[in-house]
Amino acid sequence: MLKQAVALRQRAQRARTALEGLRPTERDAVVLRFQGELSFREVAEACGIDEATARKRVSRAIARLRTSLGD
Repeated sequence: MLKQAVALRQRAQRARTALEGLRPTERDAVVLRFQGELSFREVAEACGIDEATARKRVSRAIARLRTSLGD
């Protein structure tokens, strides 16, 4: 049980570090999309960008996170 808790804590720290490594615009978009559970349209409105740009930012952020976290 303790080993699982330690592993979970390490995984959470890796995720935080990976998020911190994103560009602020990408981090905002991905956090709004997944933590805020917003649609791409809502992310676009919140960030003051068009929907296509919101999709691109989230896509780019996910790709960078996968690279940082090793898929």
